[in-house]
Amino acid sequence: HYCRNILSTVSIDLSNMTLVSTVAHRVVTSLSTFPVGVDGWMQIIGITTATTVAAGISAYTTGFIPDPIKTYHPPSTLWKPFSALIVPSLAEEVLWRAAWIPIPSSTVPRTTTLSTAAIVLAIHVLSHPIAAYTFWPRGREIFEDPRFLLLAAIVLGGATVSYIVSGGSVWAAAVTHAVPVALWRDYFGGEERMTRLLRDNSDGSSDPFNHCDTNCQSDKGRN
Repeated sequence: HYCRNILSTVSIDLSNMTLVSTVAHRVVTSLSTFPVGVDGWMQIIGITTATTVAAGISAYTTGFIPDPIKTYHPPSTLWKPFSALIVPSLAEEVLWRAAWIPIPSSTVPRTTTLSTAAIVLAIHVLSHPIAAYTFWPRGREIFEDPRFLLLAAIVLGGATVSYIVSGGSVWAAAVTHAVPVALWRDYFGGEERMTRLLRDNSDGSSDPFNHCDTNCQSDKGRN
């Protein structure tokens, strides 16, 4: 009985080592994989453009960005939007796509890649409201907003397509992820909105569906 327990423990440790080894191999391979040639990058540009347009239309029609012209405020430096390529985009793509989706190849059935990608996508989208109630409370009202979750599904879905089409390049997925995130966060008030909601939360006056700006708040105060 004692020997069986030891063997069981060893087998569990070996299985854990195998999982870690597999994940590490996938991550390293995805970081060293890039779209092939100009045609490969043109595919990623096309996917990124389609994803960004779809997300923009959805943001406007659902009222998540109710007035793009009024909301548009470019950042003072280009470093801010370019930083979206690293955080959150590359960091999340390594954690989700690269680590868990089998690298597309002749030895991996396409159905395995696609089904795993769909499961990872669903979990990734749903992780946003979970994060908001644990270690990222500043984003709670946004991350639990159904409109945001729809946009997350579109953007992360596009990143998943780029990852698969590029043969498992996490860089391709990060580019598709980063462009719409940078536009919303740094050009259309996403960062300011989260900051305002965090401040409102501390005052106990937060409303996740209230898009009233500073002038509107001033008018309410005068009334």
